[in-house]
Amino acid sequence: MLPIGEPCDMDFLKTEEISLRYITLDPDDPQRKWDPAVHFDILDHTGARAGGCNLRLGHSEALYYAGNIGYQIDEPWRGHHYAGKTCRLLFELARRQGMEYVIITCAPENQPSRRTCEWLGGELVEIVELPEDDQRRQLTGSAYRCIFRFFLTRGDTDMFLDTDFLKNDEIQLILEKTVEADPGKNWLPAYHFAICDLSGAKMGTCDLRIGHNESVYYGGNIGYRIDEPWRGHHYAGKACRLLFELARRHGMDYVIITCNPDNRPSRRTCEWLGGELVEIVELPEDNSMRVEDGETHKYIYRFGLKTERNECAEGRS
Repeated sequence: MLPIGEPCDMDFLKTEEISLRYITLDPDDPQRKWDPAVHFDILDHTGARAGGCNLRLGHSEALYYAGNIGYQIDEPWRGHHYAGKTCRLLFELARRQGMEYVIITCAPENQPSRRTCEWLGGELVEIVELPEDDQRRQLTGSAYRCIFRFFLTRGDTDMFLDTDFLKNDEIQLILEKTVEADPGKNWLPAYHFAICDLSGAKMGTCDLRIGHNESVYYGGNIGYRIDEPWRGHHYAGKACRLLFELARRHGMDYVIITCNPDNRPSRRTCEWLGGELVEIVELPEDNSMRVEDGETHKYIYRFGLKTERNECAEGRS
């Protein structure tokens, strides 16, 4: 564990864009139900202070509502995912402290913070009403919190499901291969399918990546391609609907599909499916799609996957 009140080796808490400068570590306070917390300044690549953050170690009832991680990005530095990139560094610190997951919470109406949690691939556990004596009721004026959980270790053994159900009265998805996660390359586990008509003739391909991370936020959970002779029949959208059901069976609350701004057919597919256009985002300089393919921007569409848990949470918001 971190030495209470003393700095330790935290040189790993940096990227090419940001770094975290250690300030202090507060010991736990059982009387106030406070857990140990380490505090940092967030610095940009020039060393200028861009905000602040903290990581609370451990898990308790108080932290379930407050969260393990807190952050604040100052106005001039907003819009660059500094909050999310800061959290990724704090995730690594939490791993090194033996934590298996962390919680981040926010008020339901705090859309920027919710987008940060989704961009990071968080699981929305629930939207919960705060206890009557919780200080956040008075401090924020909100009686509810969105509870996002982030698992820091995952295993992919036997995670792939049977896919024989992926068919409708027009098309079927035939599994071609599965690919396990590769954390070193930031790859999530994925299914790859042939899109076929009911006679088995191949009309295109599609894939589904399970889970969420920064790479998938830009590249999407779902990719598809329809061969020329079969275009114009919404086969891409119909394939996506089948993949939505597979994603649901993996417990996913939503999926992301992205496309280039000039790809109007793909944009129309996302609109036909009822996707929410979250933002038009510039790709990071080191993103492989930018480096290898010369792409610079992506349309980010989000598709909520209705489940009993989602509907219950929405009803309480």
